[in-house]
Amino acid sequence: MKRGYLRNLKQGIGKTTLYLVGQKGIHQLELRNLLNGLPYVKTVDWRSLDRDLWTTDTRLIFEQLGFQWTGGRSLKKAGVRQKVSDGRAELNGHIFPIEIENHPNKDKNYQWIFRKRSRDHENGRILYIVKDEKTKAYRLKDASNYKRIYFVTIGELHERQGEAQFVNSDDCCCGTRTPIRGTDSCRLW
Repeated sequence: MKRGYLRNLKQGIGKTTLYLVGQKGIHQLELRNLLNGLPYVKTVDWRSLDRDLWTTDTRLIFEQLGFQWTGGRSLKKAGVRQKVSDGRAELNGHIFPIEIENHPNKDKNYQWIFRKRSRDHENGRILYIVKDEKTKAYRLKDASNYKRIYFVTIGELHERQGEAQFVNSDDCCCGTRTPIRGTDSCRLW
């Protein structure tokens, strides 16, 4: 870093540090024809970086569990007409749209969002990854009329992975492998 090949951006004291290629590093990549059109990044929008990191973590967990993952950007490029999820996990022909809710927006009308998401994805469950238990409780209340929408915190998904419990507003839990509590209808697939 002292020589300018790398530099770091800090989110705050004791928070995330992001290492980026510095000006000299960009120049060296250019000389070796390895830049591939990537620009020099001056600053970072931490909210979108957090979302990208959460999405990547979620993708890795689902892939380790045997799911096929398609990211939201790929879905947009493929011309999917409905609202595009942050990702989509698929296993044994069952498709699960996945939404990442790392920065809840108090101004959003979540009941409208859940109604629209349920209509767009008539078959199967919609999985939300939320920031914390408080956010999960709020979203469960908002989704009280939408039994196919399931929630888990990012912390539980990280810690328990295949044993994480997705829960809906009826307190029906399902794991990524088997039903945990409730009837067989709680099974993800």
